Amino acid sequence: MTTTPEQLLDLPIAEGTLRSYLLGLLHTLWAEGSDFSSKRPLGDTDWQWIVYTAMVNAGHVEGQVDSDGYLMGADTDTADRLIAGAITALH
Repeated sequence: MTTTPEQLLDLPIAEGTLRSYLLGLLHTLWAEGSDFSSKRPLGDTDWQWIVYTAMVNAGHVEGQVDSDGYLMGADTDTADRLIAGAITALH
């Protein structure tokens, strides 16, 4: 499956889409400036895994989610590459 940046940006995640999630991160980074916490930018320490889980569930990257919805593992190298492409496509 070839995933386009637009497909990834439209991926349902959390309370919106990956697009709104990434924009929320950017808004938080800008608002907090030097006080920005990359550990808990949106109040959750596992914020990257929320994105990875959605990507695995949608079939954009290889990985495994258990019966409770927890990510057991994912191809994070591919996921990070796809996310970088999606970020670039935000313009």
